[in-house]
Amino acid sequence: MSNTALTMDPPRNYEDLLKRDTHPIDPVFRTAGEQDVGPLEVPTSWFLDRAIHEREIERIWKKSWQMACRLDEVAEVGDTYVYDIATLSIVIVRAAHDQIKAYYNSCLHRGRPLRDCPGNVSQLKCPFHGFTWSLDGALQGVPSRDQFPTINNKNFRLPEVQVALWGGFVFINPDLEAPPLSEYMGSLPKQFQRLPLDNRVKTVHVSAILKCNWKVAQDAFLEAFHVHTTHPQFLPAYSDKNHRLDVFGNYSRGVLGAYHPSDHMRVQPSAQDMFNAAVGAWEDLPPLAQIPDGTDLRPTVATMFREAARPTLGDDVDGVSDAEVVDIIWYTLFPNFNPFANIIQSLVYRFLPNGDDHTTSIMDVMGLEPAKPGERPKPVKERKLLPHESFINAPELGFASPVLSQDTANLEFIQKGIKNLKRGKFVLARHHELKLRHFYMLYARQMELPLD
Repeated sequence: MSNTALTMDPPRNYEDLLKRDTHPIDPVFRTAGEQDVGPLEVPTSWFLDRAIHEREIERIWKKSWQMACRLDEVAEVGDTYVYDIATLSIVIVRAAHDQIKAYYNSCLHRGRPLRDCPGNVSQLKCPFHGFTWSLDGALQGVPSRDQFPTINNKNFRLPEVQVALWGGFVFINPDLEAPPLSEYMGSLPKQFQRLPLDNRVKTVHVSAILKCNWKVAQDAFLEAFHVHTTHPQFLPAYSDKNHRLDVFGNYSRGVLGAYHPSDHMRVQPSAQDMFNAAVGAWEDLPPLAQIPDGTDLRPTVATMFREAARPTLGDDVDGVSDAEVVDIIWYTLFPNFNPFANIIQSLVYRFLPNGDDHTTSIMDVMGLEPAKPGERPKPVKERKLLPHESFINAPELGFASPVLSQDTANLEFIQKGIKNLKRGKFVLARHHELKLRHFYMLYARQMELPLD
């Protein structure tokens, strides 16, 4: 620690921070969204009641656009991927070189799932009695066909769900009448125009079962208000003042500006302390770089990371702003898709109910890195943590591993605690928890639930 002041006065807010950056930020990123939307109180019944879970299946999971997998996971004709959500199971299929299909993952004979796991097949064949369908969903084979007078090729096509692609992801929506994904996303793709996700490869994928409702889990990652208590190791690098939140239609954006210390710090940190805090080189780890005291860290670290990304992104890195390189920038597309924008590795969080159990949930953490020119390695397979494990047992996540472990350590206790809230509601901060307020505004609307 150092008692010396920074060479520049601390920024008053995030906009003040941006004015000092050496590489101008994209005007799309500077565009402000709504700043005051959504409820300030949320009923605890939305996290506890079985009836709410069953309503979610009908009104959210059967009617929303959801990220199912990476396009690379169905790269070859015949590749399949199974996406399970609550009581639904969808099988995604590369039906042709230029065609992705998605079907309800049930044999039309007696309901046996057609696929239990990813893999490449020439047809979709039920493991129970051998009913078969082509990759494009047409009925191909029925054992003892004369025993089934009600079956014909038209009424026995596999029922489809909507499929759309964005950012190298496959999205599905069981509602065939829903607006297209491009309309639903609004301006979100423009937010990633300088750091596109479709040319990235999944280099890490870890999932964990959490002892809480899926919304309790996601809520913990929709705000940075908890950082000063849950993640005190970040205080030298991140200030509450340099926190910006915006709402745009069906998605929200959060930004946490880096390299100016929190007001909760009693002693002014050195430049080295700030750098170590931001990149995860904490007390038991050596520094990743030597930073002289008094260094203006934002442009210095931005230059460092641009050069690290140049071998894969080329000279495009010179057009990326300091903020897009060093700040924490994350988005939430309702209901559960949470991608980060980052020049080196973009994390993606997804939160799902754990099958038909509304008291537990699944959190997926994926890391996407730019592919080297001329290379396209296969995406890594998902690693499912064992029930007794936490993200601290996933060193492949890098310094996110202990951070995620800190976050998820609270969740079981929150699930227990909301049962004990006598008021039957919890409260949300007007600005710091704007992303939560926006989520619950959309949630109440889609669930057709009243908001007091």
